[in-house]
Amino acid sequence: MFDMHGETVCYNEKDETAVIIDQTLLPGEIVTLELWEKEEMYDAIKRLAVRGAPAIGVFAAIGLSVFDRTRQNGRRKNAY
Repeated sequence: MFDMHGETVCYNEKDETAVIIDQTLLPGEIVTLELWEKEEMYDAIKRLAVRGAPAIGVFAAIGLSVFDRTRQNGRRKNAY
């Protein structure tokens, strides 16, 4: 499991993924999600796995970074 150092949203540089705590499962479980597809990120926001304007803003910025880095590294062929 990726160590988030107490954050709810962060960037995993090694795997080039956005990492969030799935807030739909709180307080019963703490489950992290590692996302790198834009559809997964959209779905996480839509279903409230990430909540609150500040967290959504940070998640969106990290998501754009992940999307750009994976496109540059060839993990995405048809990015646009």
